[in-house]
Amino acid sequence: MRLDGFADTSFNIGTGANARVSAVLVQPDGKVVIAGAFTTFNGVLRNRIARLNADGSIDAAFNPGTGPNGDITSLALQPNGSILVGGSFLSWNNLNFQRVVRINALGGLDTAFSAASFNGGVLALALQPDGKVIVGGGFTTVDGLNRPRIARLLADGSLDTSFSSSSPNATVRSLALQADGKVLIGGDFTSLSIFGRARLARLNSNGGIDTSFLSNVGANDAVHAVKLDASGLVLIGGDFTEYGNTTRGRLARVLTTGGIDATFNPSGGANGIVYVVKAQPDGKLVIGGEFTHFNGVPRRGLARLNVDGSVDSGFNAGVGLAPSATISSCGVVDLLIEPSGKITVVGVFGSYDGIARNNILRLNADGSLDTSFQPGSGADDVLVSVDRLSDGRYVIGGLHNTYDGVARPDVTRLLANGAVDTTFGNTIGVTGGSVQAVKFESNGSVWIGGSFSTVGGVNCKSIAHLGPNGALDSTFVNTTGFGLANSATVDDIARQADGRILLVGAFSSYAGSARRGVLRILPSGALDSSFSPGTGAASGIADVVLLPDGKLLLGGGFESFDGQATDGIIRLLPNGSIDPTFNTQNSNTNAGVFSVDVLADGRVVLGGQFSMIHGERRHGVARLKIDTTKTYCVGKVNSAGCVPAIGTNGATPSYVNGGFVVTCTNALNQRSGLLFHGSTATAVPFQGGTLCVAQPVRRTVVQSSGGSVSGNDCSGTHAYGFTTAEFNAAALLPGDIVFCQWWMRDPASPSTTSLSNALRFSVML
Repeated sequence: MRLDGFADTSFNIGTGANARVSAVLVQPDGKVVIAGAFTTFNGVLRNRIARLNADGSIDAAFNPGTGPNGDITSLALQPNGSILVGGSFLSWNNLNFQRVVRINALGGLDTAFSAASFNGGVLALALQPDGKVIVGGGFTTVDGLNRPRIARLLADGSLDTSFSSSSPNATVRSLALQADGKVLIGGDFTSLSIFGRARLARLNSNGGIDTSFLSNVGANDAVHAVKLDASGLVLIGGDFTEYGNTTRGRLARVLTTGGIDATFNPSGGANGIVYVVKAQPDGKLVIGGEFTHFNGVPRRGLARLNVDGSVDSGFNAGVGLAPSATISSCGVVDLLIEPSGKITVVGVFGSYDGIARNNILRLNADGSLDTSFQPGSGADDVLVSVDRLSDGRYVIGGLHNTYDGVARPDVTRLLANGAVDTTFGNTIGVTGGSVQAVKFESNGSVWIGGSFSTVGGVNCKSIAHLGPNGALDSTFVNTTGFGLANSATVDDIARQADGRILLVGAFSSYAGSARRGVLRILPSGALDSSFSPGTGAASGIADVVLLPDGKLLLGGGFESFDGQATDGIIRLLPNGSIDPTFNTQNSNTNAGVFSVDVLADGRVVLGGQFSMIHGERRHGVARLKIDTTKTYCVGKVNSAGCVPAIGTNGATPSYVNGGFVVTCTNALNQRSGLLFHGSTATAVPFQGGTLCVAQPVRRTVVQSSGGSVSGNDCSGTHAYGFTTAEFNAAALLPGDIVFCQWWMRDPASPSTTSLSNALRFSVML
């Protein structure tokens, strides 16, 4: 492969190896030694080891003879060109050599190397400057002496008994030598002797365990490769998805102390949990959570991303969030973007850019602290939810007891400047749990959800309605719908325009009816039985977004909904059933979704703890392509009595792939026509029909409809492909919305023209 990532066509291996290649060694002269399980290479007999010239052809001068009787898994090059070989073989050229040999530069067996015998496979070799060889694998003895999985050989191949046995409890798969003589080992082990070491460890030069390298909570699965970078940090690769309880998709960088290097996230994204993601009108995303970096850029708990997913450097957070003196945790749990572009943030923190702000703050649109919002001493404990009224007042929910020194436990209403709204007189709070969600009504009353059992001393399980003065609303009658003894939790609330309330969370029933994870209630608290989600979510739902068409978008930790497989994301119809047009396999996340939002073009953005989605690496934040293609407006009856119908080839209108085609059927045969498109819809009389796309418009080239070669019928069709070139020529970018309509000649019509109905679509990435 070339440096630019494309295949190097000058390196031609023909048909290549006929079986697995497990080890590759590049010599200083550019030749390549390969080894593994193969028996031929490009049709030439080569038993498990071969050398290739720089152009990929077999080096005929390299002749290993009959070679090994088992697979080769490791290679190491000595300064004189000799090659150390390790594997599972028991003989070489029919001579007894158990799992390690040395061959000369031409492939011949070096019998002067009296290799020790290993009782199990050798998977890794590392050559020291003094000629000694570190060996790792699945063996437990060497020359009959106890040496579980790690050993050192002297320069002549015999066992070095001065090298201590550190006794890894499982296979060693990889080795790396430090300049100071210490040895890094990776593999399947979880301990060395009495010391816990999770699949990565460091040994002193004498083989003893380096207790200063703390990898007790290291990788959660096998480490297959260990390398040192130029700065001395450790790069590891393997089957793991976490290192040090931090999400890392099979590749990580480790500090010299054994801890995770939080600044290195090779798959991009957040290096910790994303609890909330919100879309700005311009398509940028504001994210909050418990991360310290995004795409390797320092951003503690809060960041803004450009449309392409890169960190927005114009969002000036200074030194960002820092923990308080009393709580070591630091992060954002919820945020909202105001119409002015300002951003209100709640969570657990003590300052922002060096200025004291306890658990709540407001930012200007550029990320700087809005000093006109003055919360005083703020909340004395974690805040988990915030909402805003159109008049600028806020409601916050969480674990706090006071706000700016005023007793307002769990739920507090604030004035627009951040001060306590004393007209909202909540002084008792909740018991038996916490407040997880708050949602305003337009009159200043507040819906609250969580895991609580009482509100203001009154039995009220997990959902309640507080009046504009903060008192419990007595008209909300079903205050025990979840059952006081149950462990139900409401994690989010959405209010419909008709006053009905959507609740999501971790619960299984309401008012005696099965409802798993999502339900809808009437303003009185009664269950809305017209909303039927079937068997619901297999586990908790964390977030709900009510879409303009009445559909619901849900995100959570579930793996199925109403018996249908889906990982973490689902869209429902207004009646609660699954929306069949939304591909529930589209997400396929490997961990929980905590937040969902929708861009103006209909694309869905997700935030959570996942590191993979739909088979691609995405740490904490992802965007889904949601095709919003749909027809609208009405076509005009043509002279043959047909209404031309606009359609598509079913492809996604992708800016990158460019395979989207807009079609027209029921068109007059053998007539010319064109497609015109613009950025605005309309519906005005035009040439005896309806013009569905407003000026200005872009017109495509004229084309013939084909169809019957004579007569006047509706066998004609049209098609126009929106290639990447067309998107560029029309200055259309991902996220843009396009409206289009077909116009055709119809000489027999009074206006001599014909029109189809219209199509709306969003340009996807």
